[in-house]
Amino acid sequence: PLPLRHLRPQRLRNSHLPALLRLPLMHELSHQLHRLPNTTFLSNGTCVSNTSSPSGTYPDISAADCSASHSPCPLCSSLTDCTTCLSPLYLFNATCINSSNCPSGTVPTNSSGLLQCQSCSSQCLTCTSSPNYCSTCTNTSLFLTNGSCVNSSNCPTATYPNDSTATCTNCTTPCAACTNNSYCLSCQS
Repeated sequence: PLPLRHLRPQRLRNSHLPALLRLPLMHELSHQLHRLPNTTFLSNGTCVSNTSSPSGTYPDISAADCSASHSPCPLCSSLTDCTTCLSPLYLFNATCINSSNCPSGTVPTNSSGLLQCQSCSSQCLTCTSSPNYCSTCTNTSLFLTNGSCVNSSNCPTATYPNDSTATCTNCTTPCAACTNNSYCLSCQS
């Protein structure tokens, strides 16, 4: 990485580097603003610190001012990195996406107004409705029941651990307890 303390936004803006070479450099520098504690930026005629850009703007090193956030990001840390998204979009890896595009292993959530694709809990390979409601388990020795991953001995009453579906499957009537779909341990009364 470049020693950031020796770079000045004016030099970067006026450099003779081709535009394509400057963009990755600007992107890298904007991610490292926290390392520039004494940097100030122009915002509506006043100088503000790199951590004090007004809402709807971000500290833009290339322009040495607070530039407007791009839609659909009402708040962002750089030109390309959103920190919040406008509804109905969800935040994932600093990008705003539709909830249907949240990747596998995440679930769309709304936590205190922050819409984001949140990672499933560690026991869930995939989840629905919340990070803790599993639709598949990460560990193949566990069985899915009502959104939880359990050991075979913890399958609920009137269910059995079904190896082919990796779920706790209901016993067939009239079994009250069973070891599989065709072997009852007790009958319903």
